[in-house]
Amino acid sequence: MIEPLTLDQLRVLVAVAEAGSFSAAARQLRRVQSAVSQSIQVLENTLQLELFDRSGKWPKLTEAGQAVVVDARRLLRGAEALRSRAGSMVDGLEPALSLAIDPLFPSDVLMNALHAVEAAFPGLPLTLFTETFGGSEHRLRDRTAHVAIYSL
Repeated sequence: MIEPLTLDQLRVLVAVAEAGSFSAAARQLRRVQSAVSQSIQVLENTLQLELFDRSGKWPKLTEAGQAVVVDARRLLRGAEALRSRAGSMVDGLEPALSLAIDPLFPSDVLMNALHAVEAAFPGLPLTLFTETFGGSEHRLRDRTAHVAIYSL
């Protein structure tokens, strides 16, 4: 059975891969080299993979290690996005935004507005409904949309 992974183990793995050595990663992480080595050893045991070839002067990622580092970076970015989204919700930001738009609304204005929202709130999931014949107002009433833009 594979033991649980920790974000800290993944951070250490990425640090070693980027720094090129256990000691350089330890300095970067402000830890002792033995703690970094132990973290990598536990990770290798957990994954049942050899992540580094230690036969040379410097540790070198194995093929498996290269693949795991890619996944580790992706998971760390995801964890940071989760932390950021949770912080935004604590600050009062909606967890998601849904818009109901009349198809006659000018698309260039809509696209500019959507780009501005994405720039200001990069992790905010957005759902866009194109509605006709009062559908936008209906989406507001049944609360499937937070905002509706429609012509009178």
